[in-house]
Amino acid sequence: MNTPARGSNEPQRARMGIGAIAAVFLRMGVVAFGGLLLLLVLIERELVDKRPALTKRQITEAVTYTRLLPGSGGPLVVSYLGYVLRGVGGSGVATLMYLLPGILVMTGLAVGFVAISTLPLLSPAIEGLLAAVVGIQTVYLYRFARKAIIDAVTATILVAGLCATLLLDVSAPLIVLLAGIVGILLFTGSLGAEVAE
Repeated sequence: MNTPARGSNEPQRARMGIGAIAAVFLRMGVVAFGGLLLLLVLIERELVDKRPALTKRQITEAVTYTRLLPGSGGPLVVSYLGYVLRGVGGSGVATLMYLLPGILVMTGLAVGFVAISTLPLLSPAIEGLLAAVVGIQTVYLYRFARKAIIDAVTATILVAGLCATLLLDVSAPLIVLLAGIVGILLFTGSLGAEVAE
């Protein structure tokens, strides 16, 4: 699924076993609180930089393809990338391991919520945690935009998407769908030939 061709300019990607996939995504599940952008930072660090199992393009494709699907973005991206790494088994293991820490923590919090909510250090800790997560997400958003915005056309699509979201309150799946259609028309159709001239 969208893996680079063997003769391409992409470096050779390492094949991961099911055990390695389980360990990597379990670690991510332990520390990836704070949303999709933080998860993408971790995926890039673990699966592109440390071990060349994925490409940055594959991560970008995972985010793009899963935006049209219902549900939380993190597990959808993990499931997609697990499939890229090792097929259906890799997808299942990656998703389960990524979700397992959250399931266990939420179960524990649900059981002991009353006792935990009375701790005086909890509120300041959460505020500090949220501030750190916003900072990390801002950095990754900048990195993600640098890879995706490559010319005037993609910059125009970005601005149109922002305006549609902020000013017109258009839903994200509709924006992604429309941007995909515009991309097809511009980059593969007759309009693409006109833009290239």
